[in-house]
Amino acid sequence: MSGLIENNLVIDYFECHNCVIRNNIYLQKNSYNWYLNIFEKENFNNIYNSIFVFGTPSDLVKYQLGNNNQFSANILNLFDPKITGTTDGKWKLIENSIANGKGSDGTDIGMFGGAAPYQLSGLPPVPVVYDIIGPDVETGRVTIKARAIR
Repeated sequence: MSGLIENNLVIDYFECHNCVIRNNIYLQKNSYNWYLNIFEKENFNNIYNSIFVFGTPSDLVKYQLGNNNQFSANILNLFDPKITGTTDGKWKLIENSIANGKGSDGTDIGMFGGAAPYQLSGLPPVPVVYDIIGPDVETGRVTIKARAIR
């Protein structure tokens, strides 16, 4: 498969080929080097402007590292461990985060950056339909309730 993978927080394993991978933050879930497959030259991925909390792959002949990537990042320079509340809110960048403004488009790296930043709890900045009633048997009328987050 091929595609564009941008402005994500990656916690678990994924594999792709022939992809542009940019503006992502990668957290190492365990000691297995699951992330190395995205760097393997035979997968033909172009990886740049991303932050990795693990070290640089040691075999530079085998791996394609791309441009403007940061390795061995301290997670405390990205997120505030004291943030509580929603499970997605804890991934908001701290004020002086190393990811602020470092994306390929000048926005933040991670899920809250890019052209369409993530909205907490996944709610988009457009009207959301939350109730549909009907149709009324006599009039055929349908009632739709919606709200906008912004």
